[in-house]
Amino acid sequence: MEFTFAHNRNDHKKICAAIRKRAVGGPSTLVVVFGLVLAAFPAAFALSHLAGAVGISSATTKLIVQAFLVVAFIVWPIRQFYRQYKNLQPLPDGACLATYRYEFSEDGVEVSADGCRCHYDWPFFTDFWQNKDTFFLMIDSMFALALPKSLFGSEEAQAEFFTYCDERIERSR
Repeated sequence: MEFTFAHNRNDHKKICAAIRKRAVGGPSTLVVVFGLVLAAFPAAFALSHLAGAVGISSATTKLIVQAFLVVAFIVWPIRQFYRQYKNLQPLPDGACLATYRYEFSEDGVEVSADGCRCHYDWPFFTDFWQNKDTFFLMIDSMFALALPKSLFGSEEAQAEFFTYCDERIERSR
């Protein structure tokens, strides 16, 4: 199977947004943060009693706890956000990222782009999923090969391709 296509700025933005959404997660991220906030209150209470027992003032303890909460729930998440997504910036207006050629075989996927050629064996992929416009062959949580569904003539062809890739990735695990 062989496919040739190009991504424009809008395609690139949609693909990056889909990968971000999948990597960050939905409500589960909020549940974790809420759980951490709830766990911080008993810890702060215990720390203030412990600090009083060893002679540290209550004001100093409150300052330490507040500094920890600011770092844990504001500074660290913002830092992680920018560190993970700094390479997923949209392209300049009118730019075409490249013309890609994906060649699928029993050995893996051969990817050719302007001035580049890569081969990925099936065990290299961690997951395979789709949204309404695109198939994603995941390499890690923030990197994927994206193949537009518009390259397929019908929904049956899309279903066949999904089964083809999913079976090979599952078999290689």
